[in-house]
Amino acid sequence: MTETAHATHDHADDHSSGGHGKNRYDDIPVGSVLYYGAIAVICTLLSFLFVKGLLNAMTASFEAKRQSQIVETPANLEVDKQKKLLEGGAGTISIEEASKKVLEQYGSH
Repeated sequence: MTETAHATHDHADDHSSGGHGKNRYDDIPVGSVLYYGAIAVICTLLSFLFVKGLLNAMTASFEAKRQSQIVETPANLEVDKQKKLLEGGAGTISIEEASKKVLEQYGSH
């Protein structure tokens, strides 16, 4: 066998098409791919939970600061009083019930 024929023969084994030679795609380390994939999923989940916790903490801090800055003016007190009258207890009420309560309380001027 000549050197040209030998090189051609080795080269023919490397091709995955045409049914010649061994397929070269079977050497992927599936265990390593799964291992690093699981680590990536865990890192992504931990990052998401950290950012979500940070967002919740910042939102709570912002709401507390905003509540402390609200000035109790007579208008704010009146709005709160009217809201409590319309609520009539725990939960929500329909618009028809709210309309009836408003008309009972303030009349139909």
